Amino acid sequence: MTSLIDNPVEWIGKAADLFVCDDKLDEAGIASALVGQGCHQDLANVIVDYLPSAFAERVLEKLGVSRAPTYKRKLTDGRKVEYSWQDDRIWLAAQEFVRTQISNDSWAHYKDIVLWSAELNAVNDALNAGSEMEGGSYAVAPLSILPPDSPFLPKPH
Repeated sequence: MTSLIDNPVEWIGKAADLFVCDDKLDEAGIASALVGQGCHQDLANVIVDYLPSAFAERVLEKLGVSRAPTYKRKLTDGRKVEYSWQDDRIWLAAQEFVRTQISNDSWAHYKDIVLWSAELNAVNDALNAGSEMEGGSYAVAPLSILPPDSPFLPKPH
């Protein structure tokens, strides 16, 4: 049997269900609920960071807005380390989950989770203020702080 550390898609699906079905939970509550079900704390935090962004990326792409290819994450030792999104297996798994949801017409997940995205909210505010978005780009800064030896970190960029 494959470990969920090796294949986080099952945890991503559980997180999506929590985002959609339990409107009493905030991000910390969703991560806590995942941990309560047996998910590793670091993985739960990363999934809660990434899932709304992965859903929002689809909307933002349609607006002509692209995501920066790298991001910086603060680690528990105080360092900020740059990583490539394409080297981040949890991000790639979240993107695959989104593609599957969209291809299966699972719009309940899509509509409810995309609204949690800070990036989409920022772009929406800019559009409402009269800004043009096509050709723009955005950067995502994951909020969870992980230890440098977390098995859920990609190799530094």
